[in-house]
Amino acid sequence: LLQPQLEQALKTLIAAGAITADAFSPLRWLLRPEAQKLRRTRSRARTGDNLPGGLPVGRWSIPVVAAQVSGRQGPLPAARCQQRLAVICQALLRRYGVVFRAVLSREPLLPPWRELLGYLRRMEDRGEVRGGRFVDGFSGEQFALPEALGLLRQAARKGRDPVFVVVNGCDPLNLGGIIVPGAKTPAMPGNRILLENGLPVARFMADELETFPGISSQACREAQRLLVVRRLQFRALGR
Repeated sequence: LLQPQLEQALKTLIAAGAITADAFSPLRWLLRPEAQKLRRTRSRARTGDNLPGGLPVGRWSIPVVAAQVSGRQGPLPAARCQQRLAVICQALLRRYGVVFRAVLSREPLLPPWRELLGYLRRMEDRGEVRGGRFVDGFSGEQFALPEALGLLRQAARKGRDPVFVVVNGCDPLNLGGIIVPGAKTPAMPGNRILLENGLPVARFMADELETFPGISSQACREAQRLLVVRRLQFRALGR
């Protein structure tokens, strides 16, 4: 969607009580007059601010789930609790493929791990997920989608061509220094991290490119192309 379409869609869903944000900043942005938004966007373009020009930064969710996860409601009936846990566990499995306690470090709005663990065990009993030890170096139970296991085996094969992916600093997959080796990158909208086969090899932070030790020559070229050159292109377009 174009930015005006996106903002109008968010306003419509908010007015209907269908979504809520994880912070107040995106709501404040949507309430600003259009003239203020335009001036703010132009000011960012002149100063070279890394923040995305004018887009509401934040994550949106169904309000009943967000309220229950953050504990703003009283005790729920057992059926509602199970429904809530089902939605959360399925979303986490689709996001990460493999779920265990340490991988949820960047997910602050979740219920306690013991509640998630109980429902994940039930999913394993029903054959919906596989339980085991899929990621080395972490204790505790781990659960994976069946299709994620094939992707893990494929990623572990030697001699395959490297796959490069860029993620935003606010992306839940920004797990450098938490799950995978490398420096921990702050969860700021302007930060970008280059992943080679899932491992961080470079990042663009505070308008500077930083490469991590052991980076290959091909990864260096990709870092220049995907992090630096593309950022300059976006800035030239006012994005």
